[in-house]
Amino acid sequence: MSERGIAASDNMAMSDEMQREPPVSTDTVAKRPDEVERLLEALPAAPAVAVPGYEVLGELGRGGMGVVYKARDTMLDRLVALKVTLAGPHASPDARSRFDAEARAVARLRHPHIVQIFGEGEHDGRPYFVLEYLPAGSLAARLKGAPLRDRAAAALVAKLAEAVQHAHDHGIIHRDLKPANVLMSDDGEPKIADFGLAKWADDSGGSAPTQTGAILGTPSYMAPEQARGVGRGVGPAADVYALGVILYELLTGRVPFQGTTVAETCEMVATHTPVPPRRLQPKVGRDLEVICLKCLEKLPTDRYASAADLAADLRRYLGGEPIVARPLGALGRLVRVVGHNRFDASFRPWAWFAVALGAVVMVGCLAEVAARRADAPQVVQLVIARVTTLTTAGILLARCFGVRSALERQFIAVICGSFVGKYLVYTAVYGTPVPEYGTNAMPVAMTTYAMALFFLGTTHNGLFFALAVVYAALGLAMRSMTLDGAVAVHGLAWGATGAAIGAYLWLLRLESSSDSGRCRVN
Repeated sequence: MSERGIAASDNMAMSDEMQREPPVSTDTVAKRPDEVERLLEALPAAPAVAVPGYEVLGELGRGGMGVVYKARDTMLDRLVALKVTLAGPHASPDARSRFDAEARAVARLRHPHIVQIFGEGEHDGRPYFVLEYLPAGSLAARLKGAPLRDRAAAALVAKLAEAVQHAHDHGIIHRDLKPANVLMSDDGEPKIADFGLAKWADDSGGSAPTQTGAILGTPSYMAPEQARGVGRGVGPAADVYALGVILYELLTGRVPFQGTTVAETCEMVATHTPVPPRRLQPKVGRDLEVICLKCLEKLPTDRYASAADLAADLRRYLGGEPIVARPLGALGRLVRVVGHNRFDASFRPWAWFAVALGAVVMVGCLAEVAARRADAPQVVQLVIARVTTLTTAGILLARCFGVRSALERQFIAVICGSFVGKYLVYTAVYGTPVPEYGTNAMPVAMTTYAMALFFLGTTHNGLFFALAVVYAALGLAMRSMTLDGAVAVHGLAWGATGAAIGAYLWLLRLESSSDSGRCRVN
């Protein structure tokens, strides 16, 4: 099929899927979707605006930075979209810089799928610029949670990807691609709008100002590197990721990640794996799912190398040709499982906790072995064991009072549960939660800890899988060890584990302190 034929069939597919809805604001919204209406209502009423040469006919939408009006160009007698700063002469330097940067970004670009700018100026201290008027509204207003057919979704995102590549070729990274920033023409053609957060690759155009650790964009559509606030690491691959989110939403009717708060959404974007689209919509084509998931890879290097490559693969799909992207193999999935990490800034204080807990158990176990070898009275050995247990419980209790996030609560619950579970298993195996003196209960204890570590591997960090295997193997080996040997190995294993986890969290703490700040959206 020719490219012209593909384009014609794509437009027919899209027109079958979409119905016209009222337009919505194209300004960046830094909240959850269900808070948008409340946010806009809380903004101050837009002051009356009068710009020479334009007759304002009504308000199309507004956000925290600007107001977009429907207006008539009195000289050329055509309808236009007039965007004016909300704060006017009282706008902050950052807001004014961002507004000017958007005008310069759009002025650089000439593409059929990017909203065109007709001019800019300033009146009564209020800068403004004039854009083409698109009465059909935004893609977000048309979707409203309803997925599109595969071909319609692929065709639309292919056009967006080609437009994004045009922007990248001119050194402009959008950084806030989402359905609300895609406007539709009367004939069903998508056009990218709102370059208010655009970044110049060479900073020649005055990129939107960014504070250290600030997170720019809309959380559910951010790339992981954006969600972590690593501004210097945000490049064209972030726009490829956002295109993947849009494709995911077009195919499933929902975004891959949506938490109850901005911080939770950022954490999910940075650490969670998206549910494959076919699990939500079984009719989605397998190749289209592969294309979508490649865009959503956590590492920029694992995504399409460019928006042009994404567009080309979508065109191959639409033309019935083999796609370039390939699904992740068994080895790749194993590497991803082992390599996943959900430890975030909330775990910074846990480094010393891990070291202290491991050290207490190790010292207690080695002291117990030393007392037994020195033929110390049985009561002394029991006191050492009980002091170790009580000290461990005290450290756990103290750490419980410092827990802040849900991820921390889950982590401490698993650790505490492993101790409780150990005594329950003791009761089931030996008939008492405290085995008789001289009983080698270490294989049972290590197996219980291995199960807890395996669970932490699925919820927090893939490295716990490796620890679970080590603990399970030691538990089996302890069956043939002497009591002293098993207790000593048990203590050394805890000490080494605590030191390793503590060092890992300490390095994570240093990396987090140097790269990013708190999760917030500008």
